[in-house]
Amino acid sequence: LNTITNALKTFILRSNERIYQLGQENSAYQGMGTTVSSMLFYQNSLVCAHVGDSRIYRYRHNTLTLLTYDHTLKNKLLQQGRLDEAIAKGIRYKNVLTKAIGAFKTVTPDILISPVEPGDLYIMCSDGLSDYLSDEEMLSTLTLPLSLQELTFQLIQQAKAKGGCDNITVLVTKVSST
Repeated sequence: LNTITNALKTFILRSNERIYQLGQENSAYQGMGTTVSSMLFYQNSLVCAHVGDSRIYRYRHNTLTLLTYDHTLKNKLLQQGRLDEAIAKGIRYKNVLTKAIGAFKTVTPDILISPVEPGDLYIMCSDGLSDYLSDEEMLSTLTLPLSLQELTFQLIQQAKAKGGCDNITVLVTKVSST
């Protein structure tokens, strides 16, 4: 697992360096950044590397668990105790990223290693989905007897129906055996 973890970190660090360098060389690209959430299954484990506010969820035994942390101003202020959860939903700059690939000279990805079980569903999505569907809404969809393709389509349609106009990227995968 160390080799996989190091490879994911290296890929993210090199991507960050290159995108940041492009911004330094061309003012049109200055300040640009992107998010990354990656999943790699190896033996009985899932290795995730993450920067930004794209998300990875696990659906196991009728429970939806967020595996990643949104690197946003809202979450940073909540974590520091400088913002109340009730007020957080209405703040103007809640989606401002505090970590992004290419936006800063250096970046440290979050790494998670988690055991997998047969039947686990993993959902990787952009904020185009998670900003419009609550965890409860996602959970109710994931309990439906649909194929992975149908689940993905249903989640996207629900986000669009609730006003989602940002890019809505969703990947749903299932662990068949370990």
